[in-house]
Amino acid sequence: MEYVFFSGGFDSTAFLLECLFVKKVETTPIVVTDPNLDGKVLHWTGRECLVYEEDARRQVYEFVEQQNDSIKNLLKPEIKIEKVVLTEPMISTSKIGKGKFTRLHKQVHYFYQIMNDMGIKGNILGTQADSISQVIIKYTDKEGYVDSSKLPDYLTFLGLWKVPYIHQSKKEVLARAIKYGYDSILYHTWSCWYPSGGQPCGKCDMCKERIIECKVEIPKNFI
Repeated sequence: MEYVFFSGGFDSTAFLLECLFVKKVETTPIVVTDPNLDGKVLHWTGRECLVYEEDARRQVYEFVEQQNDSIKNLLKPEIKIEKVVLTEPMISTSKIGKGKFTRLHKQVHYFYQIMNDMGIKGNILGTQADSISQVIIKYTDKEGYVDSSKLPDYLTFLGLWKVPYIHQSKKEVLARAIKYGYDSILYHTWSCWYPSGGQPCGKCDMCKERIIECKVEIPKNFI
């Protein structure tokens, strides 16, 4: 069983579908909607893009449902987590949790807490260009498994992570999707942090890192 932290973005969608189309393994998406996940940045409180991400996930699930039984039956029901209580002592002292955003903890801590509570190792998606990847990449093998024996004390929580795309570029991920026939749905994934009028802002880091057009269209009755 693969557990994938699934936002509806390019990376997590690509890996979820890779598990189904290429690896052919049972896969459970984990969706975290706790508003504290991304903290508060200026005018942005919580995840204002949640509605866009949710619709992107809906379209991905519909795409999978259209596939043959050997693929669609591998996708297990989504686990939605609306509240995460940080209890692990190591989280409060982790250096990676302080800095860029106006909050003490980052997504990495919430993901660790969830995996620790569930007793699993989960797939965290990000490619080699992502900023957080630069912190983690030195501790991972070619498959993206984190070597716990190499982690400094303040990064011990990364031991539960799997980061399968950390040594790959988004272009490589897209090329594999094209090869195995699930690239079309990647255009309906959502990446933007600060959507405006139903459109990506084109200015945030996520928009700048995106390599394909976003074709997500939010139905009026969905908002």
